[in-house]
Amino acid sequence: PRGLAGASWLGLFAALLAGGDAAALELDELLRGMASAPGVHARFIETKEIALLSAPLESQGEIFFVPPRRFARLTSRPSATRFVVDGDRLLFRDAAGEQQLNAAGSRVARAVVENCIVLFSGGAEGLAARYDTEFSSTGTAWRLALRPKDRNVASLLSRVVLAGDGPVLLEMSLEEPNGDRTRTRYEDVRVAPLSEGELGRAFADEATP
Repeated sequence: PRGLAGASWLGLFAALLAGGDAAALELDELLRGMASAPGVHARFIETKEIALLSAPLESQGEIFFVPPRRFARLTSRPSATRFVVDGDRLLFRDAAGEQQLNAAGSRVARAVVENCIVLFSGGAEGLAARYDTEFSSTGTAWRLALRPKDRNVASLLSRVVLAGDGPVLLEMSLEEPNGDRTRTRYEDVRVAPLSEGELGRAFADEATP
């Protein structure tokens, strides 16, 4: 469905932006930091390489995360879109209109939301149950690669690689089964409760993309 493929990696980088005490560069500590974040706001620059296109596509926007089950991504360039995970509700809106899915009634949607939630909860066991993980570090820099075990999720993405320095996620690379690749860089990361204005922009039903 339109917009659904983005849900899983959106949940991943929202959680990791929250960070943790990554100076020790232990995966368990990084995951515990995810669960303790009061909220996250950040800007992103994303470059997508599509096999059928000669030049990559670039987009810009911002993300919002409210633990444990609320995430929003607002794209401002090249066009306005809005993607929201709010509990079991998934919503995607662009100039063509709006699409909503109920995660409880959709096997694929439910798998995506469950993968988001297990990351937000900071549980290493839950993560291991859903992904094959590879974690490495050099100094304060770290890298986490995730391969989904669920066939439904694996049909949307084959691997996600996240890289950061200390408590901050700096970059994410998404690899899809068809060979397409998306690279996202994060800027102006703020780990704090979201303001009323930010909550309204991110989650209000009447908000425009």
